[in-house]
Order: sequence, then structure tokens, then C-alpha cells
Amino acid sequence: MNLDGGAETRHVKRVLAAIAHDAAVSNPKSGSKRNRVPRTIEASWRRCVLSHGIEPHKVRQPVILSHVEVTPLRDRFDVLKSIFAPELDRLHERLAKLDYVVLLANADGITVDVRCSDEIDKEARDSGLYPGVIWKEDFQGTNGVGTCLATGQPISVVMDDHFAIHNTPLTCTVAPIYSPDQELIAALDVSTPRPTDHQTQQLVMQIVANAARRIENQLFMAHFQSGHAIVALSQDSRFSDLASATLLAMSSGGRVAAWSPAAKTLLDPVIERSTMEYRLQDQVDLFIRTRAEGEEPIVLEDVTSGRFFARCLSDGETVQRQKSGPQARAKPRARQEPTSKQISEVIVGADPVMERNFALAARIVDAGLPILVTGETGSGKEVFAKHLHRISARAKGPFVAVNCAAIPETLIEGELFGYRPGAFTGAAKSGYRGKVAEANGGVLFLDEIGDMPLELQTRLLRVLSEMELTPLGGAPIALDLLVISSTHQDLEALVAEGRFREDLFYRIAGANLTIPPLRARRDRRLFITEMFEGLCDAAGRDLTLTPEVLHLFETYPWPGNVRELQQILRYAIAVSESETVELTALPARLTAALEPRAASSHKTETERLVIEQTLKRCHGKVSAAAELLGISRSTMHRRMKRLGVKR
Repeated sequence: MNLDGGAETRHVKRVLAAIAHDAAVSNPKSGSKRNRVPRTIEASWRRCVLSHGIEPHKVRQPVILSHVEVTPLRDRFDVLKSIFAPELDRLHERLAKLDYVVLLANADGITVDVRCSDEIDKEARDSGLYPGVIWKEDFQGTNGVGTCLATGQPISVVMDDHFAIHNTPLTCTVAPIYSPDQELIAALDVSTPRPTDHQTQQLVMQIVANAARRIENQLFMAHFQSGHAIVALSQDSRFSDLASATLLAMSSGGRVAAWSPAAKTLLDPVIERSTMEYRLQDQVDLFIRTRAEGEEPIVLEDVTSGRFFARCLSDGETVQRQKSGPQARAKPRARQEPTSKQISEVIVGADPVMERNFALAARIVDAGLPILVTGETGSGKEVFAKHLHRISARAKGPFVAVNCAAIPETLIEGELFGYRPGAFTGAAKSGYRGKVAEANGGVLFLDEIGDMPLELQTRLLRVLSEMELTPLGGAPIALDLLVISSTHQDLEALVAEGRFREDLFYRIAGANLTIPPLRARRDRRLFITEMFEGLCDAAGRDLTLTPEVLHLFETYPWPGNVRELQQILRYAIAVSESETVELTALPARLTAALEPRAASSHKTETERLVIEQTLKRCHGKVSAAAELLGISRSTMHRRMKRLGVKR
């Protein structure tokens, strides 16, 4: 829906006048009178102009992600579907007759779930109220979802409170959703394309805020219920609605391990919460007993905190054995590399092929079968092999990796099979066990086995067939190990060419698992963001990726697969100067890779953003920006002209 020219002009003047009010406050002689604009809206308008660099009549239409792009984002919430879905359904059932659409957006402002009635489906879609639309404030200006995420606070944006002219027919009322770790993870929004007013939205806000509170409390209970008593505090003795309660998780020693997100609005974080914790620390056993016996809630009265009712909602299956405090659940911030367990959990992601691989691996890893893992270079074959070791009955045994392509042909036999002292001239006095013997009782990982020399393949076949090793100059050693091999090559083709032994192929390929390349994974966006978060934790940084960067990451072909991704992410984390990773923080070769795909409209927009952000970073200096992007000054000018970019 578009406004007529006069209405557009009035909206632009109203926005600019409100922004100018700041100057009027500091300059009383200006004679400016304050417009009737809510303070939160006025502050957002200022951010849009002064921080985001956008204008009300020049905001682009909403960026819309494809179904393929949205699916992994939605899948990430599917894990919590049993918590989110009922609240979305309940909210829509209550407000649908008033022509409201219910939306759930993730922390990046991208709509991942929608409830909409057939009657207003077309209007809703025309207004951008459907999955895949990006509503971040720096994309769309002041709007319900974007401004809620920018401030972390509930907000109603009524019609011409919106910054962008094309959004002014909408009214959006939104509440933030925080995780048990107090991180902003989503925004719950109800929007209508029909006219309404601020007074009506005050009532709607209460409904939406309560729904968000219920979701937060259920997330909190699911997170802490094992090993903690979950206690609810409320000023309502009936505990009629979970939305009215503040929750806390208590350890067996009576210590409060965590407060639910609602505590920050109900209790002062220093005085009142500390007072309440002191009153509660000796009550944990009483809470559990009153829950078991169905007694009335405990009354807590304090001069500072007022009167609260406390009731135990869950006693925790292992609360009496719980010894660790809240720091056991704290998000790691030490500079340390992710463990193989953490990495393998990221590697599986939500890709159907990897899910099948992990499910099959769990069934075959202890079946006595040798396993062949295939996949492109850098796709994560060794990480997968380490996961197999970790979940196997041999987890306490060694994991020994041998890169058959990295060891010189003249040394690989001794490296694999070892030798006894004095076995040959120049041999080490103490001898050498060899990788195969080192892996005894555990897992032997033969990486890039397709590069193993034919002569050595014969000896390896004998060892694997007999499960017995005879080091040079030594006595036979009985073996008990799992052999996992990997290759990026087509071993069957090598067999046909006579470059790989057919009998060895069948000996190592008891089960064959293929790791898909990163570009073929259906959960690329989820996979990338989870790996990014893990590397940020390891680096002690708290960063986010912009939607432009995520889009580039999703469409880039990743010839180096996961290994290349890790290096790119490490680089971006290291060079980012703000809390957001922009396109300018990426290596030039990555953004330059967009050039061959000039036909893509997504590419054109991304390239424009890269150049604009680089120019901004270089204070408008074309030569400096060209150097940063790794292109000549003349090429930079041509691209600026083609894309309509000005200094």
C-alpha cells in the first residue's frame, strides 16, 4: 500500500522535525515545539538517520529470503517447537478476529514462523508479513520487530510511527524473548494492516508480553529442571498464569543458580534480588516438600521486596546430587579451541545427509566393520572420524591419525608398521612402534588412503586381514582396533584404473559414509552461524554476522569447504572492530568471488553494499577503498558508476 504524494511529504517532515527536536532542546532560541511522538519512536528515528544512514522516503522494500534460506533458520526453532508453537497458536486464536497476524522473528530480525488467517492473507503478504522477510531496524527503519531487537524492550509501532513510508499502513506490537542465559533470541510480534490506535495497542501489548513471558519461563524450566528445583515467585497467590511468575533455579545447597529473564523487570538486580536470595537459601527442602504434599505456596514478606508467594514447580531429578553452581552453565569466554565434541555437534547440524550419517554411525561403529569416509578436501572427514571414536566402545583408547598423502613414500612403511631396535642401518636405537601399533585398542584413522603407494597397500591388506602386525625385525603383535579410512578420491575409479587394490577397497569399505560438501548442505546458514558462535566463544568475542554477510556465506561455493569456512570466520573475528561482522571484514578474495555471478540480483546488491561500506570505512577515499578490496582505482570507478555508488 502506497501513500499519496502529500501524505509522503507530511510523513517525511514529521520525522525530520522530531529528529531536529534534539537540537531544539540544546538551543532554546530555536522556538521548536515537540511533536507528539513517543520517545522510543523518536529515538529510533534518530538512529535511522544518524546511525543507519537511511531516509524515510528512500528505504528499500523488505529483503526477502528464499524458502531454502529460511528453512534452516526455522529448523533451529523446531527443537523448541513444543514451547513456541502452542503460544503462537493461542495468540493467533485470540487476536485473529481482530485481523492480526502473529509472527516469530529470530535475533537477526528474520521472520521464521507466521500465523495468519485466510481472510487477510493477501494483505499480510503485500505488507511483508510472511516468512523470510528481514525486519532489522538498519534495513527497514523503525518497525516493531527491528526496534524491539535494537532496544531489547517491548514496543508498539503504530502506523506512521514507522520510519519507512511503505510501512506506515502497518501497526506492530512486539515483545522480546530472552533465553535462560539472558540472551535476546527472538521477537514475538502481532501486526495488522488495518487502521488502529495507540490506546488499543496498550491492551494488545499486555497480551503479547504475557505470551513472551510464558515462552521465556518454559524455556527456563526446560533448561534448568534437571538438577535444580524450579521455584516460582509471584504476587498472585493463585499462580493462575505462568506469565505472572518469576522463576529461579535452586541447587541442593539452597544457592540460586539462575533467575528467569523476567526477574530484571520484577526485582532490582542488586538489592531486591540479593535480599530474596538470602530469604530463599534455606528454603529449598521446604519448597520440594510442599510441592510433594500439595500445600499452599510459601509467603515471603520483606520491607524492600514487598510480598511474594513462592511455589516449587519442579524438584529436579538430580537436585540432591547437584554440586556445581551457576558457573557450570555460564557461557564460555576463555580463549580456547572448541573441543572435538563441540565441533562434531556443529558438523552434524540439521542437514538430512549428515543426520543420516550420524544415525548410521551410531549403529555400526561397534559392529566390527571397517569404515570408509568419503568427501571433498576440507569437508570434515577427520572431525567425523573423531566423532566415531568418541561414541564408540573404544573411546578410552587412542585415536591415531595417519595422513597417507603427507608422508614421503620412502618413509610411510616405517611410519605405519614400525621397527625393532637395530632392524636396519640407521634405525633408532630404541626402535619405533609405528602408528598401527600405537592405535592398538583404539582407532586407526588412515586419511587420504587413496594416495597410499600400491606396494604398501599389499602389506596393509595383510595386516587388516589377519589383524596382526609384524614390525621390521620384530615379533608378531595381535591387533584389536577399528580402522577408519578417508579419501577425497573415487576409489572405485582408481580400482578400475589399477591404481588401488580391489581387495583392499572391499576390506576398508565395510561401511561407506559420504560427507557432503559445504555448498550442498541444506543447513548452510545454521551450520555457519553455529560454527561462528563457537569460534567467537573460543576467541572471547561477542559478535554477530550481518544478513549481508550471511547471504554471501550461503551463496559462496566454498571450494575449501569447512576448513576454508573456519579460516574465513577466524579472520573476520580477528579483524572486526565493532560488535558486528560486516562485509568489509572479509578477505577481498571472498567478496571478489561474486564477480562471475553478475547476473544475480542478490550479487549486485551485495556488491553495492561491499563498495559502499568500504568507501565509508575509508572516509570516501576511492584509492584506499580500491586497495582494500584488491582492485585497481579505475576498476573501482567503473563499478561505482555501474552500481550508482557515490562517495
